[in-house]
Amino acid sequence: MSATHETLADTTISIPSNILRDYEVYCPECSQECCHPIGVNVDTAPALTSVTDCGTRVTQHHNPESFPHRGVRVVLAFLCEDGHFFDIVFQFHKGSTSCVVLRHPERDLKHNSDESCPPTIWRD
Repeated sequence: MSATHETLADTTISIPSNILRDYEVYCPECSQECCHPIGVNVDTAPALTSVTDCGTRVTQHHNPESFPHRGVRVVLAFLCEDGHFFDIVFQFHKGSTSCVVLRHPERDLKHNSDESCPPTIWRD
C-alpha cells in the first residue's frame, strides 16, 4: 500500500484524460487497461481505515496534528498488469475536492523477476 502521508506536491501527476476514460481506469505509465485495485485508504487524520485483500483495518494516528493534509484523503491503490504501481488520490477540505494520480516507480515490478504481485482486493 502506498504511503498516505507524503506531500502531494512532491510526487503529483496531473490526471491526463487518458487515465479515466469510458468509465475505466488506465495506467498513467503505459496506458494498460488492466489495472487491479490492491488497496484503499481513507485517512481522516485521527484514524486510517485500510482495505486490502487481508480485510479491513482501522488504526489510530499517534500524532494527527503532524500530517500535511486537512479534511479527508481517500487513496485508491492500483497495479497494472505491466507492473506499474499508482494511486488515485481524492483530497477533500472545506467543500473542495481535488483528484491527482501518484506514480510509484520505485515499487514497479521488474519484467521477468521473481517478485510477487500484491493480491487484488477480491471477494468470492
